[in-house]
Amino acid sequence: MLLNATAYMQAWDPYPFIFMNLIFSLQSAYTASLILMSQNRQDRLKAHNDYLMNIRAEEESKAVLDNFAAQNRALEEIYRELLALKSKMENVE
Repeated sequence: MLLNATAYMQAWDPYPFIFMNLIFSLQSAYTASLILMSQNRQDRLKAHNDYLMNIRAEEESKAVLDNFAAQNRALEEIYRELLALKSKMENVE
């Protein structure tokens, strides 16, 4: 740009630099589309990884809930046995 602006002879792109602006506009147009496509691919990969993590978290949550249900059943059985022992003790007295 400096050589073009300070040229002693006929400059190939005079001062408003219309040709240079055209070149930069074209370059920005195709660069923007490439960047957007790249970001779209990265977003798809991130979404897939998030999906896999959510599935794993759901499986772990189900395992914890199953464990709680088993503990609940065990506690209910212990409670029934304690009630049975209490009623036997009351009958003895």
